[in-house]
Amino acid sequence: MPQPFELSGSAVVAADGTASVSLSPRGNVDLVVTGATTSVVPTSPATTLANASAAVVTINGRRKEDTSAGNGDFSDSRWTLRPADVYTCAWSGADVGARAILTLSGVQYPFGQAPPE
Repeated sequence: MPQPFELSGSAVVAADGTASVSLSPRGNVDLVVTGATTSVVPTSPATTLANASAAVVTINGRRKEDTSAGNGDFSDSRWTLRPADVYTCAWSGADVGARAILTLSGVQYPFGQAPPE
């Protein structure tokens, strides 16, 4: 039976201003991603982000989309992820030490039952 899902992951921005978060379906399910949000959170609430970051999205290493707004951007592109697929968001130009966050949302289906794209 289809059900909504939300999947999130984060990474600390490295000294070169980069971070990468990879997410995959958990278990033997298909995920139809209908929303992806990227954000970069400063190390403390009193800190303001100094740099504007960019982000590139890949699925299984294939570039799918990118944004010059790696903080606070939302994509409604539809992607179907099967159990072995990996959805990765890679940031560049972000503030060192900040936390880069990727959140995916959409509908989870039993394996092989997601509607065609």
